[in-house]
Amino acid sequence: MNDDVKDEGTGSQVPEEVIEVEPGTKTDPALLLKALQDEREEKRRERELRIAAEEALIAKQALDVDLDTPEGDQALTRVKALEDQIALRDISEKLPVLKDNLKEFNDFRKEYPGVSLESAAKLFINEKGLGEKTVERPGLEKTSGGGRVTPQVGMSEEDVSNLRNTNFRKYSQLVREGKIKI
Repeated sequence: MNDDVKDEGTGSQVPEEVIEVEPGTKTDPALLLKALQDEREEKRRERELRIAAEEALIAKQALDVDLDTPEGDQALTRVKALEDQIALRDISEKLPVLKDNLKEFNDFRKEYPGVSLESAAKLFINEKGLGEKTVERPGLEKTSGGGRVTPQVGMSEEDVSNLRNTNFRKYSQLVREGKIKI
């Protein structure tokens, strides 16, 4: 295979950089990182250019019309509609679930006019159950100590007979006070 590539402008041979990779070897992490960074930078630049173009369009449309006239009111409503579309596009990039349910979301937004677009989007996703399903946390473990026995009030029969045999005065006093039932 030819390692040289002809330069279209001068017709001279320009060496092409070829990296040979053996089958079964990993890609160098530095190359992966560089490729990822380049891709992110390109996407960021595209997004910035798109936003700048949209803002320029909005500004141009706003400057073309006197705002005190009916045409000015219409221009303001168009600008607000465009800003709303831009914000909706940005939110749908952040929350891709909205792209599939955009019509329902627009109807839902009309119910909450004072809420910001991002908050309304999150509320819509939660109410419709479109978000990530969370695993129910178990909480505390269930007790396994057997059935519960209510504690007895007073003395047991064994304690009463033991008290009667060892301390008769106290036994008779408790009987008179009604603390021991015969």
